[in-house]
Amino acid sequence: MAQAAAPNPSLEPTRYGNTALKSVKLDVRQKLADKLAGKQKHKGKRAVTEADRHRWTLPKDACQEWEIPFHSDPDWPQPVQEALAAYRAAWRSKMDQVNGCIAANAEMEEVIDKPEEAKGIVRVAGPFTVEGVRPGELSLGKSGLFDPTPNGLSAAASPRRRQFFSAATDLWCKFFSTS
Repeated sequence: MAQAAAPNPSLEPTRYGNTALKSVKLDVRQKLADKLAGKQKHKGKRAVTEADRHRWTLPKDACQEWEIPFHSDPDWPQPVQEALAAYRAAWRSKMDQVNGCIAANAEMEEVIDKPEEAKGIVRVAGPFTVEGVRPGELSLGKSGLFDPTPNGLSAAASPRRRQFFSAATDLWCKFFSTS
């Protein structure tokens, strides 16, 4: 019968790391949890980052690739520290391969300060602020929307002005009902 080979951390980093995680004792987990609680107590809840949580709250059984911290803690057991170092070395190697492939095959083009010219299009740079006057509340009457405040259109207003006011209020109502 063939003897099972020892796990190779560079080939199966998460499996090797998950095996090492299972060996972490409860007192070590408690010490790490106390570090997390201490940072939160002394520096505030917002000072605790996702990286801190991943580093000081070790999963009991297994962790996913996106949960693996970038840095270990000195209180971690040696097998877990070695598993993390092996995983990060394998991860860095893979990222170097990907970056090398992109560098070898992708065309580099700098588009900053070289926009494509398009006739009839004007580009304007900001920052901008938008200011506006919100219309007063409108009431619904038998003849449609009207402004019940004293600044509304009086009955003596010209028909053209009333038509403009009606069209403007219809546009505002459509605009606010769709936004």
